[in-house]
Amino acid sequence: EVNEAARIEACGTGGRILASKPLVERLTVDDGAAIGIDPDRLDYTQLGDLPTATDKARRDAPGIAVCQL
Repeated sequence: EVNEAARIEACGTGGRILASKPLVERLTVDDGAAIGIDPDRLDYTQLGDLPTATDKARRDAPGIAVCQL
């Protein structure tokens, strides 16, 4: 999980904040409201499909579902 988090973090360039689907699914309704998101209305993209994906992310973790917050 630490390696996956590192791959996600490396792809969050230019002020982009990325969160994995498993992380978002752990949020309660109150958690989502506190940070201004509705977890049921987020769109997910595979990490390897992001234009900011690093070579390492494409090689090691391309199928991780992430969303931009």
